[in-house]
Amino acid sequence: MEFKIYTMAEIRAIPISDLREFAKEIGVRAPTTYTKEALENAVFDRLQEIDSRRKTPAELMSPRARAGIINKSLVPEEERSKYGPFKQLPKHAEVEKFVGWFRPYSGGDGIVSRKFLPKEDDLFISQSFVLGAKLEMGDKLEGDYIAGKDGAPGVVAHLMKVNGRQLSDHRAADVFHSERKRPTRLMDIWSSDSALRSFALAAPIAYGSRIFLSHGSDCSLTDFSLRLATSLEAKNLEVLALFLNALPEREAEIDALKGGSACSFDIPEKCARYAAEMICEAAFRMAEEGKDVALIVDNLEAVADFDLVRRILGAACALEKGSITVFASANEDIMERRAFKTAESVSDASVRFKATRGDVAVDFKQSSVKSGGMDWSLLDRLREIDGEAVSAIVRNCSTREQAENVLK
Repeated sequence: MEFKIYTMAEIRAIPISDLREFAKEIGVRAPTTYTKEALENAVFDRLQEIDSRRKTPAELMSPRARAGIINKSLVPEEERSKYGPFKQLPKHAEVEKFVGWFRPYSGGDGIVSRKFLPKEDDLFISQSFVLGAKLEMGDKLEGDYIAGKDGAPGVVAHLMKVNGRQLSDHRAADVFHSERKRPTRLMDIWSSDSALRSFALAAPIAYGSRIFLSHGSDCSLTDFSLRLATSLEAKNLEVLALFLNALPEREAEIDALKGGSACSFDIPEKCARYAAEMICEAAFRMAEEGKDVALIVDNLEAVADFDLVRRILGAACALEKGSITVFASANEDIMERRAFKTAESVSDASVRFKATRGDVAVDFKQSSVKSGGMDWSLLDRLREIDGEAVSAIVRNCSTREQAENVLK
């Protein structure tokens, strides 16, 4: 809602009755308890606060008291008190649709991001809204919002769905270790792409696997990660992709993925950490809803915290109905050594890539798979075969089963 920013002289000229109504409208609490002079000062201070917010970057603004608008028809009568007072939509407000992910903000408020990194089109959501809907970091939200004006941020107006469920049906799922089961199905990413074919032979791409993709400074895996995401989307998997330190010209291509993605270049370390935490939580929420998720993190070396590296790869799991399979790539020449060793140690498979004829290819000699608990591994056999011979097999076989038969 827009307000005229009055000067102190203009405020003093407003009759006390009108000033009390205006004070209530702009959020001054209990205006009837003020004297005329005290109310004038309170109104002036409040208007200065509103004016400063308009000039403050969205990420630095507090959303409190401006995002309490909600479609109360979706909330059971007995639970409405949890949301605090409902506000009416501003007259003539332009309401638009949004899909995004929730993350907590200061003071119990929250932010809805269309992508995982902070963006200018982030939406604000109030504390009472967060508590009433029982929102957790990474929840996928769908609803309506009111676009901000004059640089002000957008505000969530109606929350329709949380993790694909109607708001009135949403309850955060509790996930216990006992619910996890050993994955039994394999992800088939065989395609016309030679690199993806080699990758399908090099790693046990089972639901719930954690796969570490390493490479040196001679090549980049951004193109490969994009093709991997596209291939998995074609297999009807839910894909969440996070591309860190990607060049700006790649942003449009990355954002074209169906799954939520983020792209940035030379971002602060804390932003990379926040985005990585967000995408892990989003994957958990989707797996709890019974979906099979492929979590792809490109340029993992941007995450310097080895505990967070452990958490990203450790997000892989297989639940009774859903699963998360993690693919994380990193430049071993750049990544901090302790973080790199951590990634190798917690992975089910470490697949090494190298530059070959202007493209990337799997380096079978340096790739490895942990044998414990894995039923399917061809690497021991592949290490014994010359690289050119393996490439010829990959090129001439139309299915993975056919390639396996040749390699027996």
